[in-house]
Amino acid sequence: MNFDHIIVRYSELSTKGKNKQHFISLLRTNIKNHLSNYRGKYILKNDPGRIMIKPDKDIYQEVYNKLLNVFGISSISPGLLVDKNFDTLNEKIVEIIGDFKNKSYKLNIKRIDKNFQPISSEMVVNLAKSIYEKYPMINVDVKNPDISLNVEVRFSNIAIYINKNMALGGLPVNSSGHALSLLSGGIDSPVASFLCYKRGLNLSYIHFTTPPHTSLESLEKVFDLSKNLFKYSDGRALKLYVVNFTLLQNELMHLSKPEYRITIMRRMFVRIANIVAEKIDAKCLATGEALGQVASQTIESITTIENSSTLPILRPLICYDKEDIIKISKSIDTYTTSIKPFDDCCSLFVPKNPVIKPKIREAEFQENNIMWKEIIDKIIENNVEKYVISKEGVYKTDFDTKN
Repeated sequence: MNFDHIIVRYSELSTKGKNKQHFISLLRTNIKNHLSNYRGKYILKNDPGRIMIKPDKDIYQEVYNKLLNVFGISSISPGLLVDKNFDTLNEKIVEIIGDFKNKSYKLNIKRIDKNFQPISSEMVVNLAKSIYEKYPMINVDVKNPDISLNVEVRFSNIAIYINKNMALGGLPVNSSGHALSLLSGGIDSPVASFLCYKRGLNLSYIHFTTPPHTSLESLEKVFDLSKNLFKYSDGRALKLYVVNFTLLQNELMHLSKPEYRITIMRRMFVRIANIVAEKIDAKCLATGEALGQVASQTIESITTIENSSTLPILRPLICYDKEDIIKISKSIDTYTTSIKPFDDCCSLFVPKNPVIKPKIREAEFQENNIMWKEIIDKIIENNVEKYVISKEGVYKTDFDTKN
């Protein structure tokens, strides 16, 4: 028995009260974006509390796999929709269970339409009796079944489905606004970006490079990470802004207190990110900082760095330890790329003894002795490249003020 529908659930969205339909509409849009290569090959429709998708048979598994990576979906199941008739239901259940002759099963009945007869307990007895008469060798196991066979009596039809597959949950991307994520080539920032998607943020990315000190391979690594993150987005093309930071990096080598170099470098990253964010109408920044992980991520460092920003800075990993971050990185397939041995501009210029508890006043004093404002103006004008990440790959385009 081939299931021809995919039953999509969105548990958190059902708690949104008067705004629920807005969230569901965004989720439908994002699903369609992710399935844009299959236009005309599937049917999508709403059912109370569910989205029902019927793909063509030849793309069924591909569509199923893509839905598992769409934020806002809590779980999906292979399913079948039948008319609201008990005899029809009975026939289909017996037909389905015949595909699992060597498996144990449990029947779960849910009557959303309470007017449907027979009642749930009677349905379980009658359906189990029909299964036993046809397949007496199939065992019932109510505690640990191989197959959980579910029946939902809905208002418009009866849905039959087997085991639930958990999806990503969270909120639909675009439901919480637009952020600019500072994407390095390391482990942390891709995971932070993933968690921003989970809470409904739409992301653009900014990456800082210092040629010739950083290689083309390190930039390719960032391209690979952003392509991987694309599958968790809203399904539309992503924007990646690559900033050549070499001019400013050279200027930072003249600081009278080299221990402040990383602190001030990050303050410069934040200032440039603020300018780009304003151009693309992003309302906040996002970083992969985790409290206490390195010298630049102590509470004093975070405070001093954030002082340079006019936008709020989100830090999804702030209370995660490294093992937690690595675990997520592996689960979202960014870890293998992140650990490739190509240097980023932070690791190349770390002083011997970076300051652990920097002071805002001292950072500002150090900055007053270098020409950072003029150099940032030059960087924004001449040293920012814009790339588009899409299903088709990565390509360079003109830098402009549109997201």
